[in-house]
Amino acid sequence: MYSIGSLFYAIYFFVSFPMFMRIDEDPAQKRWTLSQVAFDALAAGMLVTIILDTWRITFGGIVDSDKAAAGLTWAA
Repeated sequence: MYSIGSLFYAIYFFVSFPMFMRIDEDPAQKRWTLSQVAFDALAAGMLVTIILDTWRITFGGIVDSDKAAAGLTWAA
């Protein structure tokens, strides 16, 4: 259970780290605008959501539960 939870936590790091690296890595480049930072942050959040939802649809939940919906709820 802890290893799967750690994997889920790592997904946030793997997706967001390249975004932060692009924003702060080279001080010689021009500064990012607030809209560019917001767009990248929202894109990283959406990518994490898609990856986590793909896991849920493909492999199911971490804990088996009678109340948990299997697969796509709207397609049932």
